[in-house]
Amino acid sequence: MAQHAQTPKEACFESATDELKKHRDRQGKKTPEIDHQRGWTQNTDTGQWRPEPVESTFGRIIGSVAKTIRIALGLQGEEEGRWPTGQPRFPDVTVTGSDGKSVVVDTKFDRPSGGRDSWGQDRGKYTGKTQREDYNDINDQQTGKKDQDLSLDPDVCKCAEDPSPVEEVDPALAPIPFMPFVEGPIPALPGIRIPMPEPIPVPVFP
Repeated sequence: MAQHAQTPKEACFESATDELKKHRDRQGKKTPEIDHQRGWTQNTDTGQWRPEPVESTFGRIIGSVAKTIRIALGLQGEEEGRWPTGQPRFPDVTVTGSDGKSVVVDTKFDRPSGGRDSWGQDRGKYTGKTQREDYNDINDQQTGKKDQDLSLDPDVCKCAEDPSPVEEVDPALAPIPFMPFVEGPIPALPGIRIPMPEPIPVPVFP
């Protein structure tokens, strides 16, 4: 199967992964598993975050969120043992060590006009938190360390060339498709309003 042309962002990811592997090899340590754009979701009952299976697509995860809302509204029956999928996030990088613990990392690239990408300030529709806050919550749950603000930038990646920023639509901010408009709080999802159905911007996952 023919490979697509690498974007600057993908090239930087690859460079970062190679540098990390070299560093771990020098230390005689196993290279951790590294996934790009892997989905994470929050349990609406407990607030716990978990990584979704690598093969889970954006559409599948958003569909699971919609199912949680239908159950909360009484439009669908409860399912015993089901993970009540809430806020989705798709971090640029998920690193999983041999102990099974993961950390999520955002990427920060230099802009042609000057300056470096900053943390997204738009709040998730379900947690009400920013990208930075949600990522820190994930890493806190995984490692017990608060406010790590983990990110990769060209200095860490050691990119051969400065990559151009890639515009993306944050899937965490996408509305849920095929759901009725509901005023007021939803059972089991306090303070959340369901948006009117509208086309979902297709995220660019280079």
